[in-house]
Amino acid sequence: MRHYFDDIIGPKNFPAINTSLSCFLLGSEGLLYLVAFHFQPARSPRSQTIFLLSQAGIFFYLCLDDRFLLHEQFGNHSGIDDHYILLIVGLLELALLASLGRE
Repeated sequence: MRHYFDDIIGPKNFPAINTSLSCFLLGSEGLLYLVAFHFQPARSPRSQTIFLLSQAGIFFYLCLDDRFLLHEQFGNHSGIDDHYILLIVGLLELALLASLGRE
């Protein structure tokens, strides 16, 4: 049962169902932010534009990270523990929500 709910590594039949669902949901969220960016009014504040694009970027990064294990690779190359990389992304998200997400 474990290989159905683990990261996608190696050839398996129907591997990592949770990773596939998570990637779909994270990518869909990023796409929704891009749609909101596309349909925002022409005179919307610049901070709203930055917020929508930053959220789309973060969710697309998280989608790719979940599928391709990017933070593990960054951690191996930089010598930083991989969980600190996700912590940095989380803190960046909190900062964006606190500063630009208020409008």
